[in-house]
Order: sequence, then structure tokens, then C-alpha cells
Amino acid sequence: MGNARHHLCAAYHVLRTCHDNCKLMPEEFVLQKADFEIHFLELSHHWVKYGLTLFKLSKKKILNKYFSEPSCRTDLWKTVEMADDNHDTKIQEENLKDLGAEKSKGDGTPEKLFSFPSLDLIEMESKVPLGLVCTAEDARKLFAFTHKWLMRAKHYYDFEHHSAQYISCSLQLAELYEHLAFFERNIDNQYSIQKRRADVLENLNSLLKTCDNMMSVQIDVIRELSQVQLELMALNLQKLWRQESQTNIFNLDNDADSIINSLDSDSTKTITEKTLNTSCKNVFLRKMEATTSLNEKLYRLSGHLGLKTPSQLSFGTGILKN
Repeated sequence: MGNARHHLCAAYHVLRTCHDNCKLMPEEFVLQKADFEIHFLELSHHWVKYGLTLFKLSKKKILNKYFSEPSCRTDLWKTVEMADDNHDTKIQEENLKDLGAEKSKGDGTPEKLFSFPSLDLIEMESKVPLGLVCTAEDARKLFAFTHKWLMRAKHYYDFEHHSAQYISCSLQLAELYEHLAFFERNIDNQYSIQKRRADVLENLNSLLKTCDNMMSVQIDVIRELSQVQLELMALNLQKLWRQESQTNIFNLDNDADSIINSLDSDSTKTITEKTLNTSCKNVFLRKMEATTSLNEKLYRLSGHLGLKTPSQLSFGTGILKN
């Protein structure tokens, strides 16, 4: 990923320098303005892929560590720090293998293969996230960086004239919210992020309804929407359980009088709240069962049609036609 960051920063530096120099010649700039926009657009897509790849690698590392060591499942986030050193070592070994392979094909030295010493890229590279995401703060930084480039790319497209590209950007935005929610530990923040993800998918789904030739894509979008609804209902259940656990906390050092005094109208209120919580939880569970059933049917339907998932579609829009 370090080489990818260096190359993308170099590409942006060269493109920005040419753009600024061309602006000094108004007539030339008018002729090449469209070309510059296309090149910046392509670069934006590469930066988005860079950010999403970092998120995917980070998520994969956490899940692999979690499921490979059952003894560590009590705390999912402790596994992140435990694997950092080994993962960094593996990355260095892979880079060395790449260097050796490239060197055998030419006369260049390893130091020159992946670097551009004539370009001043230190300051630019320092602003680009590089390491795998380990904390919610890391996730927010990578999200902000990737979101900025994604919005630049999406600005060029509208659904009417560039439907495939617009759909791809929307799916990437939904995927970006999904990754951010994965690393967020606060339940309220998770809910807010998942709600934004749902809004993106619902807006896209409303546009797809107007197109007869987008039915296959719409099925996958609806399926992902059902997954988001499951996430939201699960978070609501967690909120209810958290409120109930806080209500049921008793101080065991209280004397008998304080316990007796607690059995007044407040206790009745607590019982009512518990009843409401139980009722709400049952409603959420029934909704989750219904949504899960719908999700399974959509999954089987998309499987018969040979479709890719929305996240996969975000990197390949070959099946989408304008």
C-alpha cells in the first residue's frame, strides 16, 4: 500500500503541476481543460479504490484473527493490536519479493523502482492514511479522506446521462459507510452511520425504479437495504438491553430500609418500562425474522440471475448499461 500511495501522490503532483502551468496559457488551457477533468476523475477513482482496499484489508485482518483464535473472542478489538507486528512483517516480506521480481526484469535498483526522488511528495504523503485501521479514530480519518475523493468523482455524474458511473459511486458510498460502522464502537454512532447508508441505498433504489433495464441491479440494492434494516434493528435491541441493564443495577451495600423505600411508585414505573422493553424487543425480533426471510429470498433470486453483490458492482460496472 505504501507503493500505491507514493504512485498516486506522484500522479496527482504531476497532474496538478501541468494543470497550473497550463492555466498560464489561457488559449491552451481552454483546449485541454476537458482532458484535465478526465484525468482528475480517473485519479479520484483510484484514490477511492485505495481507501476501500485499506478498509477491506483492515476488516479482514480483524475477522481472521478473531475467528482463528476462539480464546480471544471475548474482546474483538484486543485482537487488532496483537496482530499489528506480524502483519507489518508480512507486508515488508511481500514488498521485498516484489522488489526482487521487478529487479530481475530490468537494470533498476530497488530504491529507484518505486520512488520518484525528483518530486517533493513528503508533505503530500503525510496527509494520506497508510496503515491498516485499528481504531475508530483511524477509521474516521480514512473515511474522511476517501469520502472527499468519492464526492469529487460523483460530482461529474448524473443518473440520466451516466447511470452506470452514478450507480457505482452510490454503491461505493454505501460501502464506505458500512466500513465506518464496522469500526465504530459507540452504538448511537453506529446507528447514525447505518442510517446514512440506508438513505444512500434508498435514494438509489428510487432512481432504479424508473429504469426498466436496471431490475437486476435493483434486486441487489434491495437486498443490501434489507441487510441495513437488520443492522438497525439489532442496534435498537442493543439499546434496549443496555437501558434495561442500567435500570437493573442495584447497590448491594444499601440497607434494608433503602431497599424497602425503593419499592414505591418508582418500582412500578420500572416494571412498566421493563414490560415495554420486552414488548419492543419482541417486535424487533419479529421484524428481524421477517427481514431475514426476505433477504434469503432476494439472495436466492440474485443467485439464479448470476448477479454480483453491490460492493462487487462498485468496482466493476460492466453489467450496467447507460
